[in-house]
Amino acid sequence: MPYDNWLRTIEGFREEKYIKRSKANTLVREKQQFPYRGGTSSYGSTAYKNDMDWVPTYAKTHTDNQGNWVDPVAEQNYRNIQHATSEWSGEGPPIAPYQEALGERRGWYRGMGPKPSSNTSSHSSSNMSSSQARTQEPFSEVNCAI
Repeated sequence: MPYDNWLRTIEGFREEKYIKRSKANTLVREKQQFPYRGGTSSYGSTAYKNDMDWVPTYAKTHTDNQGNWVDPVAEQNYRNIQHATSEWSGEGPPIAPYQEALGERRGWYRGMGPKPSSNTSSHSSSNMSSSQARTQEPFSEVNCAI
């Protein structure tokens, strides 16, 4: 790294904004109960990419390459999820059983990812509807051909 870039990097680490963000990140990491091995992918993305159901996706993202649990808490949560989902008869993602097994968090479905935005402004909804119309058209043609 060139010396000038090094000096700018050091100055960036000394800025109040960086120090504040670093402290906030430290507090968040302290609240983390166990490691998540899914990388930057959400549960939904991991499930889709690997063509997996929600429960096996939880296991995949909380075990190492040999299938060992990364933490006893993660293993117990998995057992709780298995129990809660075995009694669930709904369709779609098992949001209620996951909340029962893992607890609730504002703005987030534990074990699944972020909740949909509640932004209901007319501007965004009109953009959504025109976007949906554009994507539904090609898919309806595909569905007819199948």
